[in-house]
Formats: sequence, structure tokens, C-alpha cells
Amino acid sequence: MTKKKITALSVVGAFVLAILLGVIIIAGVSNSKNDKTKPVEQLSYWQSMIKDEVLLKKTVIPGAHDAGTKGLPYFAATQDRDTADLLACGTRYLDLRVSYADGKYLTSVTTNDAGEATVTGIKAEMYIEAIEKVAPEHYLLDRTSHGIHIDPYDPKIEDDPVLTITNEARVALRIIKYDRTSGKRLPNVTFEIYKDAELFDT
Repeated sequence: MTKKKITALSVVGAFVLAILLGVIIIAGVSNSKNDKTKPVEQLSYWQSMIKDEVLLKKTVIPGAHDAGTKGLPYFAATQDRDTADLLACGTRYLDLRVSYADGKYLTSVTTNDAGEATVTGIKAEMYIEAIEKVAPEHYLLDRTSHGIHIDPYDPKIEDDPVLTITNEARVALRIIKYDRTSGKRLPNVTFEIYKDAELFDT
């Protein structure tokens, strides 16, 4: 290959690289602009608008991928609202756990319908920590850091290591309505529930 061809290829390569970098920078700047609008109030209680007889499997639940990434560098931030804002906007399905390897952020994973999440790409010995960022509905947030030491080259490991984490359910109030004379329980009785003298639920 002649010197002229090499020079021409170098110029073309530099030009293409400059275009790619320009696109990445522009995308980063556009992603860094936060949504300043306030959440629509009605979105935060959309579940109350669904009839009681509607099954969960027939309900479309709004979710947020990579929740909690606001404030990260442009190449990692996929949300421009924090978790509280996402919930206020009606989001009910969030990435729940963030993983750290030897104290450094590794990835964010979401539990599936079976309550399991998988962290892949572990190619070296490391200490993995999982910190819950948003608790499932009706459960208390577990702020404890749960960890496990993993050595992928340990010959004793025959299956994937398992880190088991439990959540404590929030205290719930059970209201039981009886007939005073017969002692039988009465169905279809509606109560208004007040919290600190303000209507909380029905």
C-alpha cells in the first residue's frame, strides 16, 4: 500500500471518529437536561381507579428501567428523575437492587416474578454486595448491605452461589365486621380509613 493511500485512509478514519464522538457528545448533552415538570398528582394513585375485580395479570404496571441513575454520567444515566419522583409519577416497577464488587459499583439488577435476580460477568474472585434501593410494595426498605464472597475458580462450586435476602412486611390492619346477634362475619362492608384526622383510604 502506497504512502498516499495510507494517508488517505488515516484522514477518512479520523473524520469518521470525529463524527462518532460528536454524536456521543450531543447525545450526552441532550440526556443531561432534566425534566423540570412536576408529576401529575392523579398518576400517583392510579391503582385506586382500577376495579377490585380486575386481576393483577390483566393489569399493565408502569415501570422504570435503571431507576436511581439520575446524577450519573451521561453514558450511564437513563432516568432524569429520582426514585421519589418516579413513584409520584405512578411508577410501580423499579430496579430494586444495586450491586457492588469490592466496594465499587458493578451493576443494577431487578428481581423477576420468582423474586430472583442474576448478576453475570463475574470472572474474578471478588466480594459482592447488594443494597436494596426501593422496597416492594407493602414491605419495609432493607438498608442493610448484604454480601457474599465469590471465587469463580473454586472447584468446590458446582452451581451458582446464592445470596438470600429477606424483607419484612409492613404492619397491616385487619378489620373484621360481625353481626352482633348471630356473630357471623358480614361481607361487603365499606369503611373510610382516616390517618391523623385526614381521609387515608376507603
